[in-house]
Amino acid sequence: MADMARRKKKRPQPFNPETHHRWLAEQHGTVEREVQALVDRIADSVRAHAPLDLLAKCHLYMGGVRAGKLLESQAWTDDVVALRLPEYVQSVIVGTQPTGSAEIIGETFKELVGLVEKLYVKLTLEYAVTGTAARRQDMQKYSQPLDSLRTQQHMRWLAVRGQRYIQHDFEFLRRFLTGHSAQFERMFGMGAEEIVAGLEKLNASLSGGAFDDGTSGLREEWMRRYMAAVEEIGMREAAGDDGPYPTPEELADQISQELGVNPLTPPDPVVFTARATSGAPFDVLAVTGLPEALISRLALAPGEAPEFFSGNHPGWPDQRLPVMSRPFLRLGKRYYAFETATFFDHIYHNLREAVTGGNQGLEKRWEKQQQQDTEQAALDVLEELLPGATRQGAYYYEYLDEASGETRFAEADGYLLYARHLVLVEVKGGRASHRAPSERLSGYLNAMGRVTADPVDQAARFLKELARTGEVVLRDQHRNSIGTLKATDFDRPYVVAVTLDYVGDVTANPQGQTVLRVGQDHPAWIVNFGDLWITRDLVAHPVQFLHFLDQRAAAQRVPVLQVHDELHHLALYFRENRYAGKYARESRADRIFIAGVTDDFDAYYRGLPGAARPGQHLPPLFGEIVTALAASTAPEHVRAGKYLLDLPFDVRAGLEGRLHSLTQGRTGVGVGGDRPLTLFARPAGSDDTAECRKYALATMRVAGDAERHLLRVTLDGAQQVAGVTPTFLTQADVAAADPDELQPLASRLAAVVLPRAARVGRNQPCPCGSGRKFKKCCGSPAPRPTF
Repeated sequence: MADMARRKKKRPQPFNPETHHRWLAEQHGTVEREVQALVDRIADSVRAHAPLDLLAKCHLYMGGVRAGKLLESQAWTDDVVALRLPEYVQSVIVGTQPTGSAEIIGETFKELVGLVEKLYVKLTLEYAVTGTAARRQDMQKYSQPLDSLRTQQHMRWLAVRGQRYIQHDFEFLRRFLTGHSAQFERMFGMGAEEIVAGLEKLNASLSGGAFDDGTSGLREEWMRRYMAAVEEIGMREAAGDDGPYPTPEELADQISQELGVNPLTPPDPVVFTARATSGAPFDVLAVTGLPEALISRLALAPGEAPEFFSGNHPGWPDQRLPVMSRPFLRLGKRYYAFETATFFDHIYHNLREAVTGGNQGLEKRWEKQQQQDTEQAALDVLEELLPGATRQGAYYYEYLDEASGETRFAEADGYLLYARHLVLVEVKGGRASHRAPSERLSGYLNAMGRVTADPVDQAARFLKELARTGEVVLRDQHRNSIGTLKATDFDRPYVVAVTLDYVGDVTANPQGQTVLRVGQDHPAWIVNFGDLWITRDLVAHPVQFLHFLDQRAAAQRVPVLQVHDELHHLALYFRENRYAGKYARESRADRIFIAGVTDDFDAYYRGLPGAARPGQHLPPLFGEIVTALAASTAPEHVRAGKYLLDLPFDVRAGLEGRLHSLTQGRTGVGVGGDRPLTLFARPAGSDDTAECRKYALATMRVAGDAERHLLRVTLDGAQQVAGVTPTFLTQADVAAADPDELQPLASRLAAVVLPRAARVGRNQPCPCGSGRKFKKCCGSPAPRPTF
């Protein structure tokens, strides 16, 4: 923004907001010309240099800047520029005709990096700000939510790559290319598994091959030998052998002499620079062993994509880059690749285009197979999250079209019914958008809507028909009955729309869903396969998954909550639990921006030393109780498990502290507030179910709870949870109980607890033992003693 700041000094003072916006709008044309001037200077520099040498050094620069930075919170402007450098420079190479073949060295390369950095910074800041100001000049056509989404998508297009973690990239490719394997065999003589294996080799080479000086294997062997020797010495010392033994320094020197490598000596940069500029780590055919017939369809030579330098923004990186369609660079008879993030974001669609080549028959065949694969995969993953659920695959049904008054026939992708929870599944395997948001926003949003709003609307239509008729007959495509679903079969419906492409940067926020008109009637979890697999990996059991869906639906109704993508919702759930309610209380905020909450996800999936599996903290015995409840598919068990997970972290900790005192006593532990609970822990073989129930009912009579969960926990000889019996109680149960049995116990409880509750200060620990302050537990909104 430095250029704008200098221009701003020339503006007369003072100024009001409208004057400020008008001034910014006036600068937009100037900023556009400055951006084009930067693009032209970059193109001149790129054209003058040898492509292989230039891109190899771009790759080395990218690796040097990003070395050791594997977490979201570690990314800064230089990281963004370093990651974009190879893809943009390669796009310029294939978009323009070369004028020279000189090696790029020293200050010239540094100047090129500086120009690219200025270009990206100017586009993400000055161009975005002045563009908004220019659009605001016509307030009759201006829409703030739409413009906010436009700006967000513009900035993400420039800065963000990597839709999935790399292990899920390969799971994605195997899952959705295998069905097309026969077609790959016919066209290229190689099946899908061999193609994916070749891409794994390419990823390995691009992820470190250029920095390999030929000693990486020896260094690994050095570490293996050193650790084995240290372990052997430790075992011998423990057995009483006094040695003598070499010192650590002597041991290290000995192994270094044997292998001819010292791990403390850094690799020679001259060696790996020479290896990189030779092109060996980037040679696609040599590294992967993939057929040239396939690779050639994914490659462009210098100057072969002149359309990149045409149109309104010639050569700008805010448009679709040539490398997004053809990721390889052809130089003579060799093919090269220089980066992986953009590559894996687009390679599935690139391979599809390589196979179909615009042939309508092949396109239809691919789409049919893709539809089968994606629908099957979505139901498979959700069944892993809800094992034991009743599963229904694709079906048809009749519904009333209110607009025409006619009965129509519609298709649905499937559902799972688990413990009176209905999970409606709709899958969209189409492409979100193959164009950049800057090219035509309406077209970009329409494509986004087809893979988000359409499936959600399909699920909402089914729920509406079910509500209208009370039951829906499920049919096959020939209208034969295959089953019936009744409204009385479930208590809670969820809509899950699974997309092949990444759309979370739009649909993760209420504002984005509003613009796309998604989930207006029913909250919907719109999730791509990558994030669905992460949920499968990290969510502990079905009860936690259903509890997360509850919180995700609640978050959709919190308009101030602004997150970067869908994965942030899972991270917030792990970190905050009932996070939607927390941020809904921030009523004074216009927007609450959440970022940097997925560092533990990054650390875990990228294998950082000591990285723990992300998840929600559950105290040990508390966690055992929830897990025991989750082992049953009975609705009352699932309901009780979700009820426990509703408890805040501090209440969980307070309850954990008191649970251990229950194993010998006869009294229950209770929690008040908005989640009344009475819990008993008993050794196996004891039978006091009636007494536990009477105690809980007496508690309700004193406290005035409308409802309360009673949990009777059975412990084995090792004091581990062997089982849990849940009972849901209401005031109807209190009324039905024998008052002569209940009253004496209620009177004793009231005599003990009411005076104690009356004496406690609002900021003191609640006498119910929850661990929370009295004002946030039984003292809110009025004292409610519990036991």
